[in-house]
Amino acid sequence: MYTTSSSSSGIERLINGSWVPSLGSVDAIAMHEGIGAGYTSVHAVLKLSDHSLLQLSYSKRITRPSYKDLSSYIVYNDPLSVLSGNPLLKPTITNNLKLGYTDEDYAFSVLLSRDDDPIIGWAITAQPGSQLIYIRPENLAFQNYLTLEANLPFKVAPWWEMSYDLIGGWRRSRIDYLLVSAGKTYWAFTMNFRETFRLPAAFTAEVSGFYNGPDYYGPFRNEGYGSVNVGLKKQLRGNRGSLQFSATDVLGSMNVVSKVGMVGVDAFYSRSYMSWNAESRRFPILKLTYSRSFGSGQKTHHEEGSSGEERARIK
Repeated sequence: MYTTSSSSSGIERLINGSWVPSLGSVDAIAMHEGIGAGYTSVHAVLKLSDHSLLQLSYSKRITRPSYKDLSSYIVYNDPLSVLSGNPLLKPTITNNLKLGYTDEDYAFSVLLSRDDDPIIGWAITAQPGSQLIYIRPENLAFQNYLTLEANLPFKVAPWWEMSYDLIGGWRRSRIDYLLVSAGKTYWAFTMNFRETFRLPAAFTAEVSGFYNGPDYYGPFRNEGYGSVNVGLKKQLRGNRGSLQFSATDVLGSMNVVSKVGMVGVDAFYSRSYMSWNAESRRFPILKLTYSRSFGSGQKTHHEEGSSGEERARIK
């Protein structure tokens, strides 16, 4: 597949009755993209017994930048900074080696992964001849992951079931677009849980939530955050559907804190603190839903080849 695109942008200032281009904002570029890609996957399954399996898989794939990330547009964020695409982005090459074990409903896995040239969406960079801050996608040098995952369902009683998904492990990344190349090694983890209670009169209650531990995204550090949700569902008689009430983030804990400049030094020696509060921090999001199934309930399948991947790139 081949694509061609071109763009130009700039800002002019009125000086002494004449419009003069601002050199720091002028941008013109033509892009030609030719795509020829291959995908490799090897998968082996060993049946240990009637209820347990051991699986070993290897995959290698390419993830191309989205068109939005490549576009050389310029949008002023404030008088000192602009948002822009990066036509010089490289695709990400990923190698995965995974060993998994399942025993009935329990699943455990170990994943060894390496990303070469992974893309981060928000990088603070400089442009020659300009005093503006450019916020645009950039490639990291690499990311290495060693990840352990466990899926643990438990049936405590006929009326009480619980499920826990635990993901954690070792991370290593390096950033080369900074003033001095810098790296970070750390441990990260994520937990999801669900508690289900079957009550009399066809009622079902549920408590669910998640917690993401502290993590790094290029030079950004994201502090830990999480949420707890509750729900109550009533199954109506005679196949008349169900009625469900839910409340999201009942503890008001969806506060995401990011710190810039925690790994290395960028072109502007940035040090900043950002705090994002979800709507549910003020009051839990309440929903009342009625649902009912019609028809045979059979699912249809659509082929998603390379065209599906291209559609995903158009964000």
